[in-house]
Amino acid sequence: MSSLCDVVVVGSSMIDFVVYVDELPLPGMTIFGSKFNRNYGGKGANQAVQVARLNGKVSFVSMVGNDSLGQEYRNQLQSVEGVNTDFLCTSTTDNMSGTAHIVVAKNGSNQIVVVPGANYDLQEENIHEVVHSITYSLSQSLPHLTHTGCIKTVKSYSLSE
Repeated sequence: MSSLCDVVVVGSSMIDFVVYVDELPLPGMTIFGSKFNRNYGGKGANQAVQVARLNGKVSFVSMVGNDSLGQEYRNQLQSVEGVNTDFLCTSTTDNMSGTAHIVVAKNGSNQIVVVPGANYDLQEENIHEVVHSITYSLSQSLPHLTHTGCIKTVKSYSLSE
């Protein structure tokens, strides 16, 4: 890490595919959407971007797929001033980058299907280099064992400089 950061966020990175409809479809139903958006999200990535927008220096630890979505995601985060992407890892498995498929009705109700993909490839060893940071935040969208590994690793280091 080139310089000490204020916050380390260990969490998910997702690309959201959002379709807007008049009403949510019933099971087995095919409907037409009125609008489509693709957004960069994930609870962890959203936290990292918000820290940067508040002028914090943040390192984001996550895993993207070795695919075009993963490269797009990396490029997007690198364009956000204050977000260190040195620890945005690329999966070596066949898992694609994480996606969320969201259908939003005019009345605001929605349906969401999340495909975690490469997010679930993040392992304890991926976070060892960043534990010297001042604070950290864990996204709830990662497996419990990843959280446990993060906490164990952070506790094994002295966080004071």
